[in-house]
Amino acid sequence: MGESGSLPKEERQLQIVGAPFFDDNTGGGNRCLKKCPKCNTYYNWRFTYELLIPTSENEITLTRLDDNEGERRAAKAFATIQAAEERFLDRAKPHIKALLARKKAFAIYSAADYLSTGRLRGFSVTFALEDAVRALNWLYKHAPDSSAVNTIHVLLHDVPTDDPSTARKVLHLLQETTKRHKATQHLVDSWQQEFQKR
Repeated sequence: MGESGSLPKEERQLQIVGAPFFDDNTGGGNRCLKKCPKCNTYYNWRFTYELLIPTSENEITLTRLDDNEGERRAAKAFATIQAAEERFLDRAKPHIKALLARKKAFAIYSAADYLSTGRLRGFSVTFALEDAVRALNWLYKHAPDSSAVNTIHVLLHDVPTDDPSTARKVLHLLQETTKRHKATQHLVDSWQQEFQKR
């Protein structure tokens, strides 16, 4: 901690190990491992929050770790992420079936919501993107006012894939969709802008 009780400004330069799965959100008690990109030193970051009526107390502590402990915790963090990603993929199977079946708007909504949540945690959803666009087409025809439409828009926003082949296929599907449903144009624009950056 700095002399005034606040963290030094250099703390903002530390990188979270395993982000975005792990984060330094201060919305509640939290902890994560951080690493200096310059010297590779590891730090344990911890946020504690205590609600005291009529006020509250919170504290952020940053503790330097020795190299062995830092490496051990980093390996544990990545093992945790890998196990979580395997669970995510296993639990995604029935959701993918719902996208493929294209029979119930709520099932499509649940699938898109599940995939969006996984994407926010840093998991790849590339395997589901083409099916999501096909499900979106079905929704436009059979349930255009369904909340699933917006949920798929959220899933497809900001080009959630690094695979150029999949990205081209999805962009083509979106362009075809836009010919019939203009509401998809903003997604096409977003994907085209991303292609120009690459």
